Amino acid sequence: MITKQLSHDPFKYAHDVLQAIAAKQLAKMGVDVSAGQTVQYLIADAKSKHAYSRAVAAQLANSTTKYDVEKYLELLFSAAENVLLPFGYSVQKIRDYVLHQEKQTLLNQKS
Repeated sequence: MITKQLSHDPFKYAHDVLQAIAAKQLAKMGVDVSAGQTVQYLIADAKSKHAYSRAVAAQLANSTTKYDVEKYLELLFSAAENVLLPFGYSVQKIRDYVLHQEKQTLLNQKS
């Protein structure tokens, strides 16, 4: 689950950002949601053309709720790059190593 704080009331967002989608789902269920509160959600299908299919509020998710594996991997690799970039590890290098099990390069090895 991802936790984000709402900067606006759910229906006042100019764009369909994931936290607004989850907040709108909760509001439609009768939950009081407003700016300043935090919402938790699962990314269901980040590239969906239908905004309400992109995220699922935590309260609506269950064991059968599908999530967007590619989007979570993208977030993971981006976070890893922030830590490992000083050592020469880009998102692509990390992705290749994790997904394709390429041999790890020694940090002190000259290319």
